[in-house]
Amino acid sequence: MTEEVTFTNKHVAEATYQQAVAALSEQYLAQVLMAIVAINAWTA
Repeated sequence: MTEEVTFTNKHVAEATYQQAVAALSEQYLAQVLMAIVAINAWTA
């Protein structure tokens, strides 16, 4: 998930998203995605 979010020229694959939702809740996944985006902004 992190690699797919980090590479902005790609989208997160549907299969990756579904696996992440299955492992986490949609609400927690949203928080994880925001953390990934924030970390990417710091390291850009």
